[in-house]
Amino acid sequence: MIRRAFPLVVFAIACSDDDPGTRYCIGDESDSRDCTITWALNDVCSQVAGAATVEMALFADQCPENAALLTGDTSAAVFRSTFAPGTPFSPIEDLPIKEYGFGFIARDASCKVVAFGCTQAHLAVITTIRTAVCDWTSKDSTGAPMCACAPLAGGGGCPSAETCADGTCG
Repeated sequence: MIRRAFPLVVFAIACSDDDPGTRYCIGDESDSRDCTITWALNDVCSQVAGAATVEMALFADQCPENAALLTGDTSAAVFRSTFAPGTPFSPIEDLPIKEYGFGFIARDASCKVVAFGCTQAHLAVITTIRTAVCDWTSKDSTGAPMCACAPLAGGGGCPSAETCADGTCG
């Protein structure tokens, strides 16, 4: 008896990162306004509810280091917007398909950072993004960042050259 092996050929089709005709809208999970991608703030420690504002920051390619978010520096973001905790944010429209860092920074009335979080995701493969907002400066037993439900120590204010008005940097 002769056995023959047939090779298995797999084809993959992917979205091009530089296709100018394909763009996405990202909307709040609670009010997506028919956006292709939804993004949700996950207030795992109930720290955001007591904040004066939440700053949404979209970073090209990846999330910044936690130390930058702790200081409140979102100046490298390609898109920034502020909204009140518990309210939906305005959609971000006409985004190219690529990888982004999706960051949230909760601030008190003096613009001090009280909690933060960032999730890295590629729009070609992710349709729902959830970002846990808490104290990400804590480390687990292996030294990896972990979300702690404790008051954030050392939270910074607004990026340099910006001033604070009722919890909003500008």
